[in-house]
Amino acid sequence: TLRERLENAGWRVFIVPEAATLLFHNGAKFHDFARQGEMGIVHFQAKLAQLQISLENTMSDMADATGEKSVILCDRGLLDGKAYCSARAWALVLESIGQNESQLRDRRYTAVIHLVTAAKGAEEHYSLMQAEGGGGGASTARTEDLEEAREVDTRTTEAWLGHRRVYVVD
Repeated sequence: TLRERLENAGWRVFIVPEAATLLFHNGAKFHDFARQGEMGIVHFQAKLAQLQISLENTMSDMADATGEKSVILCDRGLLDGKAYCSARAWALVLESIGQNESQLRDRRYTAVIHLVTAAKGAEEHYSLMQAEGGGGGASTARTEDLEEAREVDTRTTEAWLGHRRVYVVD
């Protein structure tokens, strides 16, 4: 894994889990907010972004406290949320959290590694199951069928356009 390679190269590795999965596995349901229309989606995405920022900042503080050379790997980045709402809703999310897109894209992340969904070209391997924390377990946090997964993947890639270091693994 990337984590093992970095650790073997002498890096201290900190992992920021996907905020949406934390919410979905602990009672939150996206459709509860989607039922409320665009403002419900804005509310959900703003809360999700606030949680993501908190998780990232906490892990950054933890890494700094070690005094060792460290790397922080985020399962998802803040701009990924843009793929799950309209342009208007995304603008309201940014306003709600007091940020702008270039700050989030260009100042928070040294690099972005986008892993293309299996729904694009390796459909037989696409599943709603996802590995959890490297412990061998799996759970469902995804709801997208193949076509929806392809569309979200494209929108996620597009959300990061403009970042100086985007690497797409297909």
